[in-house]
Amino acid sequence: MARRSLKTGTIKDVSGEVIIAGGDIYKGYTPEQVSVLLAQITSTFQPKPYDGRCPYKGLDDFEEEDAELFFGRERLVEGLVGRLNSSRILFITGPSGSGKSSLVRAELIPAWKRGALKALHSERWCYETMKPGREPLEALALAFSRLKSPDLANYFRGHVHEKNVLHECAESVLSGRKDQRFLLFVDQFEEIFTQINREEERLAFLNLFTNAVNLEKGRLILVFAMRSDFVSNCAAYPELNALLNQQSAFAQIGSMRPEELVSAIAQPALRVGLRVDPHLAAQIINDMQGEPGALPLMQFALKDLFDAQQAKGGLIALTLEDYLRHGGIHKALERHADSAFAKLSESEQALARSIFGGLIEIGRGTQDTRRTALFD
Repeated sequence: MARRSLKTGTIKDVSGEVIIAGGDIYKGYTPEQVSVLLAQITSTFQPKPYDGRCPYKGLDDFEEEDAELFFGRERLVEGLVGRLNSSRILFITGPSGSGKSSLVRAELIPAWKRGALKALHSERWCYETMKPGREPLEALALAFSRLKSPDLANYFRGHVHEKNVLHECAESVLSGRKDQRFLLFVDQFEEIFTQINREEERLAFLNLFTNAVNLEKGRLILVFAMRSDFVSNCAAYPELNALLNQQSAFAQIGSMRPEELVSAIAQPALRVGLRVDPHLAAQIINDMQGEPGALPLMQFALKDLFDAQQAKGGLIALTLEDYLRHGGIHKALERHADSAFAKLSESEQALARSIFGGLIEIGRGTQDTRRTALFD
């Protein structure tokens, strides 16, 4: 973690290595390089006055309505959006925190809805999103309820062990147009391995998908977001593994390039009328080197910085000095959590430890993962 000497203007990492001396020597990416990219970005649209919005999502996933603030994955989206021209299934994998869900929700689905797949008329498709959770079959039933009606959800529940019921329910939400499709986005697909206790329910859920997507004239399209460290779990299920190995069906996302990170940091701010210090952007990029799962931390640190500036009142300026004072991407969330925890009484702290302990699935040979808990 870098820190600044306020007397000399020098920034050092924890080992004492100089990153900035006199403001113009950086490790990895320089403010000058960032300034060039910022100039290129600002030349593409008319600057606007600040409109009062926070441009960063913090730890929240991006949704469709946040598409105007989602940047940095343009090149990746360009390569992925056409995958469904030749396949009815797409697995988006990557490390935890690499932005898989946000990529699909805020970029791919809006692009398909705008008609990015012209030959397939993707603007005419039906779209729905679900997460498996502890009860994936019920989650799927609720998806059909949202799409059409509770009656369809009840039909699905009553025929859930019939292999073609997913295909039948998908057909029921579509019109007679042969070019219409039903795209189902299954977010956090790794939950089928971490959340479901009964193997028969896991198999029933997987069999519905593999049967439906393998039907020759089926109109169901499946898009999955899954942590890459659970890809090997798919090998235990031959039909699922076969889908994963289809040509064009698998895509793994990783760390952003520095120029993509500049876009992800600066574009949202510029879109709401804020300016970004090139030194700040360069420092964040260097802080994120080699950490493909640091995107949520970056968003949180920037939102934390914005909130602190907004609380002061007056002109909001996102600067390197304030970023370092708040601990950067490595300390901002820790400081926030410690502050919230310290405000609890002793009994509340004990309860918090119990609750949060229940929200973690301890990995056995893999990383720990989030786990849903019953409200009771």
